[in-house]
Amino acid sequence: MASRRLVLAAGAAGAGLAAAAGLRETGLRVAGGAGAPPRALAPEASVDPATGAVVANPRQFMAHVACAGCDFHCGARLRVDRLTGQVLRITGNPYHPLSAAPPLPAAAPLREAIAALSGRRESGLAQRATVCPRGAVLPPAQDDPGRLRAPLKRVGARGGGQWQPIPFEQLVREVVDGGDLFGEGQVAGLRALRGVGPVLLVAGRENGRTGFARAVVRAFGNTALSVRQVPLPRPDLREAAFVMVFGSTLPDQLPGRQIAERRAAGKIVTVLVDAVLGPADNLAAGAASRWLPIRPGTEGVLARAMLRRIGGGPAAAEDAAAICGVAEADIAALASEFAGHGVRAACVAAGPLDAEATVALHALNALAGHPGPALPPELSPGPPVREPDQVKALLLWGCDPAPAMTAPLVVAAGAVLDGSMRQADFVVPDTLAFESWGCAAVPGVGATTSWPVVAPPALAGMERFLIACGRAMALPGVPDDAAGWHIRAVAELAAAPPAMPEITDDDVVLAGLDRIRPLLEATLGERGWRRAAFVLARGGRFDGAAVGLFEDRVPAAAAIPPAPRAAPEWPLVLAARAPLLPGRAGVALHAEDAAALRLHTGDAVTVETPAGQYAGLLQVRKGIKRGVVAATADLQNGLPARVKRT
Repeated sequence: MASRRLVLAAGAAGAGLAAAAGLRETGLRVAGGAGAPPRALAPEASVDPATGAVVANPRQFMAHVACAGCDFHCGARLRVDRLTGQVLRITGNPYHPLSAAPPLPAAAPLREAIAALSGRRESGLAQRATVCPRGAVLPPAQDDPGRLRAPLKRVGARGGGQWQPIPFEQLVREVVDGGDLFGEGQVAGLRALRGVGPVLLVAGRENGRTGFARAVVRAFGNTALSVRQVPLPRPDLREAAFVMVFGSTLPDQLPGRQIAERRAAGKIVTVLVDAVLGPADNLAAGAASRWLPIRPGTEGVLARAMLRRIGGGPAAAEDAAAICGVAEADIAALASEFAGHGVRAACVAAGPLDAEATVALHALNALAGHPGPALPPELSPGPPVREPDQVKALLLWGCDPAPAMTAPLVVAAGAVLDGSMRQADFVVPDTLAFESWGCAAVPGVGATTSWPVVAPPALAGMERFLIACGRAMALPGVPDDAAGWHIRAVAELAAAPPAMPEITDDDVVLAGLDRIRPLLEATLGERGWRRAAFVLARGGRFDGAAVGLFEDRVPAAAAIPPAPRAAPEWPLVLAARAPLLPGRAGVALHAEDAAALRLHTGDAVTVETPAGQYAGLLQVRKGIKRGVVAATADLQNGLPARVKRT
């Protein structure tokens, strides 16, 4: 069936992540001198400045859901066109403590939230609710040509980049039953592995959907399948004096505001640890802000070297220095400075990090006296217990585990083909932001909720895939559907003492929940749906209430990534980044690296890696580590790379 084979090149520029597309479009407008869109949006409502009376726009509704831009679980407020279903604008949730200053009480009706955001200071309701630049550009690109629409099965060698679309039923049958799937010999399916060989489901972030995956996991009746995650560190920075920011951007929302307030008061020193100089470093802060260039993917090596240095153990700083590209003396000085600030020192993540690095940051914070999540012994700083070759099947869901982590059967799920998905045997097309149900714990705050504000296109989806596999194996206790499971989870959250009140009909319409009211009523009954809808209308519950559903999160483990090895054919290391460069410049090189290649700003170049390639315009800058090429590519961070003129 060669005619049905679909070759999806790994180097397709910007294969369609919604955030990247939005930021790229913003950059084009700025570079081209364009201002606002041709026609301004119609207001969501009008507020009488004298009385505060609110008249809502009947064509729009305001949905409060979890922001999908990163792992911090801030709240998003979506303005949605009722007729087209299009997300018109994204701002902050006025009820969410991480997004609003100050947050509104849950009892405040949605009309009061509209009035508060209008700035009516006379009434004492003036309020701000914001999202970061990443969260503001997340409307899902449903028509993006790079979006996956059908399940894929690899053709040829793993990682070769050739795929064949297959029916959903075939995907489930072959993953469950196994067989000689690729002409390479027998592969054990999930049915044969139940209770025999470890099957690992690795979820890259707590996206509000992994609680449902746990429900399917429990149906296996043993520990063969597990969901494993590492939450990003979120220390309280209100009294911080020394903060290490790992990542290319400022921390989002609450930690970002705390850093800004401390900077304004001249009471904090921040160190940006990243291969690319981004906005987390600020010239206006002077000596209170500095940049530590580091090779991509080696943040965990640096953090562990600091831990060993502070703890008085074998330093191994020389090895760490060689791996990270950071001088041994600088590692020692950084460790001393961190330890010298005691509880006023902290680490925060402002960009995607692998599990090994995130665990090391938690350990540094714990050493400084900041409580963090309880991590199992196998995730303590040190080599993980699980050897990659013990895993018989690997299910990847929105994550990029270390290159060493693989298995005889690999299934990946995502909306576009990127990162480690290219190393999979099968690919499950998944939903994008605001197309799914979700319930996620927010440490110290409560829990966020989401519902499919935007109707997803017809595709498989990870939840449907897990249910179908469970049913094919006749597993007891598999949930019937994701929507019903999440609705009952929200009802459980709403009923936790003190129980939430029932929603008013006015709030139902303003929040757009009239679109799913029949489903809520059918699932929870006439008396139960209104409390759950009250929580959905506010994007969650933020009084610290916790229920069992949200308490059993298990962090993810991953093998330590190997140090990037320079080779004549791959002289550079890739720093894969969201679009941070102005205009259309999608590739950045240090000035000395560019000079050696006889390249200049504005040149059309191609970044090549063993996993694929990316084409873009070059920006030559000094704010990038020597030997690193930054690209707005959907390729795996830390890959060996080279750059050539297109």
